[in-house]
Amino acid sequence: YGVDSLEELKNANIWWEYPYDYQKALEWTRRTREEGPQRYEWKIRKVQGGFAWEDVTLRTIEIGGKTRLISIGVDITDRKTAESNLRKSEEMFRNLSENLSVGVAIIDKEMKVLMANPRMQKWFPYGDYNHCPSCYHIFNKEARQDICDDCPVAKTLQDGKIHFTERKVENNEGLRYLAITSTAIRDEQGNISAAIEMADDITERKNSETLLKTAKEQAEVANKAKSEFLANMSHEIRTPLNGVIGFTELLKKTKLNSTQELYVDSANTSAHSLLAIINDILDLSKIEADKLELDIIKTDIIALTEQATDIIKFLAAEKKLELLLNIQPDTPRYAMVDPVRLKQILVNLLSNAVKFTTEGEVELKLGFEPIDKKTAKLTFSVRDTGIGISQKDKGRIFDTFMQADTSTTRRYGGTGLGLPISGLLAKKMDSKLEVDTEINKGSIFYFELKTEYAYGEKLEVSDLKKMKEVLIVDDNKNNRLILEHTFKYWGIHTTQCDSGLKALELVQSKPHYDLIIMDYHMPGLNGLETVKKIRQELKVEPEHQPIILLHSSADDPAIQKQSKALGIRFNITKPVKSQELLQYLKNLQAEEAGKVEASEPHSEPGPAKQTANHTPLILLVEDVEMNLLLIKTLISQTLPEARFHEAMDGEEAVEAYKSHKPDIIFMDVQMPVMDGMEATREIRKLEKDTTQHTPIIALTARALKGESEKCLEAGMDDFLAKPINQNKLKEILQKHIAPQQ
Repeated sequence: YGVDSLEELKNANIWWEYPYDYQKALEWTRRTREEGPQRYEWKIRKVQGGFAWEDVTLRTIEIGGKTRLISIGVDITDRKTAESNLRKSEEMFRNLSENLSVGVAIIDKEMKVLMANPRMQKWFPYGDYNHCPSCYHIFNKEARQDICDDCPVAKTLQDGKIHFTERKVENNEGLRYLAITSTAIRDEQGNISAAIEMADDITERKNSETLLKTAKEQAEVANKAKSEFLANMSHEIRTPLNGVIGFTELLKKTKLNSTQELYVDSANTSAHSLLAIINDILDLSKIEADKLELDIIKTDIIALTEQATDIIKFLAAEKKLELLLNIQPDTPRYAMVDPVRLKQILVNLLSNAVKFTTEGEVELKLGFEPIDKKTAKLTFSVRDTGIGISQKDKGRIFDTFMQADTSTTRRYGGTGLGLPISGLLAKKMDSKLEVDTEINKGSIFYFELKTEYAYGEKLEVSDLKKMKEVLIVDDNKNNRLILEHTFKYWGIHTTQCDSGLKALELVQSKPHYDLIIMDYHMPGLNGLETVKKIRQELKVEPEHQPIILLHSSADDPAIQKQSKALGIRFNITKPVKSQELLQYLKNLQAEEAGKVEASEPHSEPGPAKQTANHTPLILLVEDVEMNLLLIKTLISQTLPEARFHEAMDGEEAVEAYKSHKPDIIFMDVQMPVMDGMEATREIRKLEKDTTQHTPIIALTARALKGESEKCLEAGMDDFLAKPINQNKLKEILQKHIAPQQ
């Protein structure tokens, strides 16, 4: 169509975006004539109703001497609708991002910033950079033109994945730490078109981490200082205690009147109590500092359990408590455990049970449940009939320095460290110490260990084939039950009764049992009185009826004489140990067959051997004269003919070694001038080109973990902790001197 005037345009059948804005349309026509083709996008009202968008190109042509306007239109309604929706989405995104507490920016594939919200602009002044915010400070600072290798946006635009990094930036707010995450934006075809970058201010978190790191470093320094302090205090306290305990024990062996004996016993008991407290505090410190390492070795688990009851049986006997040892008969002999720490737990639990029980019994029970051919679950439990624990106090008895009774008039005393240490040791063994308890009825403390096991040599019971019937006389039901299970496992039938009178009735009705096991402590008739009636009134002679008497370790020594007079074959101290009982039964069978075996399976180490033509020369290196005197006295009791040479520090020790060539050296570790470890290294250097090796035994009051390892690394052969245990000293002398003779 062509128009030359406004009137002519009005008569055209066209409705424009702006109704009746013919003046504007005429202007388009004029511009087309004067400037050439024009291109516009406009919205028109369709004849059939509604609106449409067109992309219109206008150009003029001359037809018949007149200028005509040619309009070519393309419908772009769909595109304009999509753009409108996109603008709305962008507007919504912009409005949302402006109120976010995190920085948001959109970056295109050329790494140009399309949009950044106020928070992002605050951290990276928007408009001052062309590249994405996370790279801006690098470009700005180093004038680099390549993209940062660690840029999350660049990585996201490359692979479409979410990427994360942390940035340290400086702006008008000072130094800030930002956590930056980038996510891909994809078009309808799934192609990556841009990336959204989000930055979160983590300055407070980073500052907290820095403070935490600093605090951790300070705590580690403080912990190291504490450990050193405890080690030094251990040495300083144990050194005088070594003298107190050692000399009071020596004094007890001299001739004293009753008052002096009381005083010496009190001093010795107090010193041992103080040593126990020191050991508890050091153990707790090591565990809490995670410095305690378990020493897992193949251990005779039966012997260990028996030893735990041996340690506590005298205290139980003094309180007239029944001490029971209940080991499941099919329990294997060996297990992979830390014997020192396991025994420590058991002794702690048994000590507590005895402490808080005034009457009744304390039982140590060991259960065995195989998992497969190599591993098993061992269950240790200590049961008592004591005061029990309230539900209120049950939750805090494993807390350090806490006891159920916190009043100032506590009856039971103690530091409150036994249970916490036991609980921590059990945890170290991948177990958990638990308790079932009821006020005034008692408690059961128990824990389980999963470990490898081995049976070793099984107890030989073939010699007991002739033993068919055993009478058990004991007023304690649980002890009768334990003995019944043991004999049943050996294939021996038992008859049981709970008093001397019932025992007499049974013996009268059946004049012979293969064995009678008689408890001494029973109401009415005690064990000896019952045996006396069996011998005198029932006329059952010792040769016809063997009897074993059970009694506690605290019973009157006169019992032994009475037992011998009544023809009692053996006396067994409670709690009954299955291996020990089996040995006694074998002895009974052997006596009947005319061959007697040794009845005591264990013995304490005796004096070290020494030949007639050689007495050992011992070099004692110790800077405290009191300790020199003590160690010399203790060694003399084991090696009466031993000769001694003394040195007060490491330098003197090295010179003494050169000139005297001792058979063994007892070397204190902490000394002035030159310490024991350095002196040991010097001696080992002197031995390097010879075939000689002199045993060097470390003497130290430092009882922290790692001390013995350090001594062995320095070249020492063994380790003896102060206060010195005389049995341990005997073992060391036997080990390092006797084999040389």
